[in-house]
Amino acid sequence: MDNHTQYSGFAGVDLAKKVMQIHFVTGDGEITDKQVKRAEFLDFFRNRTKCLIGMEACGASQDWARKLEAMGHEVHLMSPKAVKPFVSGQKNDYNDAIGIYKAMFNGVRRVPVKSTEIRDLQTLRRIRSQVTKDKVKEINHVRGLLAEYGIVMGKSITAFNKGISSALESLKERGDVSPLVAEELQTTVESIKTKIERQKRLDREIEQLARGCKNYENFLKTPGVGPFTAAMLCVLLCDPIPGVGYKTASVVRGELFNLNEFPVDTHVNRVMLRLNIASKNDSPKDLEQKLVKLYSGDNMIHFHRQVITFGREICIAGKNCHCDKCQLPWCKNRRIVNN
Repeated sequence: MDNHTQYSGFAGVDLAKKVMQIHFVTGDGEITDKQVKRAEFLDFFRNRTKCLIGMEACGASQDWARKLEAMGHEVHLMSPKAVKPFVSGQKNDYNDAIGIYKAMFNGVRRVPVKSTEIRDLQTLRRIRSQVTKDKVKEINHVRGLLAEYGIVMGKSITAFNKGISSALESLKERGDVSPLVAEELQTTVESIKTKIERQKRLDREIEQLARGCKNYENFLKTPGVGPFTAAMLCVLLCDPIPGVGYKTASVVRGELFNLNEFPVDTHVNRVMLRLNIASKNDSPKDLEQKLVKLYSGDNMIHFHRQVITFGREICIAGKNCHCDKCQLPWCKNRRIVNN
């Protein structure tokens, strides 16, 4: 948020299933606190010029964010945990909306708004993950049941697939086993086979959908990375992961896959502030977008390392920076120190 004058208003929104709480402040400082029904939520912003809208990142927030951005607004999604310190008073929708509004202006890191391609990829990945879990659960269940009859199956899925047919046949031939048992076990095995085929189909669908993602081809060029792995990287490195921040994901994309990334750490931020490229209100993502636009070279991550080294060794924090070694005369801090 480098220039607040570009927005006609600012909103903190507490999302809900039926009624949304909006804390809205115009550019002139006029405050409106209002509850709107879900069906009327977009109408509140429809006829307004560009607004900055803060929301907690939850299940429905991504869809609302895309719709609001399509209307020309900017959405600032934030982790609920990061917003919590800014909520005061009793826990209610009114205070939550005000807390979200406050958090938006206090450097809370943005959660990226997913593209529709990443959203669909992530959905397919989650379906695949559940199918895999169900498959493994059923395999272990059958393995345990067969052990009751003295039949030991291999631990790997490959060993299970190779041995299950002969195991069921031997069970059917035994005189001390009810045919009903063998029949039900056969039904469970057929269910497992169906899940295996569905998993393979999902793999193909994920690969097909990933081809539309901008980084897919770059991931695919990496030695040892095949189509499915490249597809998974599109989801995992272009979308939020619990415990992995925006900067970490950006570093991985840049260092491992040589993508156009410029991760912003404390050194990059300090150098760019002193060069008047960044502003105090810039989020790391805002500043990274500025730097990506400014840099026209091919090896962006190499330039990124140079900026970090410059920040660590010359343009250090505080007033003890080595301005005598700096060749950038337009640095704001240089003039202050030399005075």
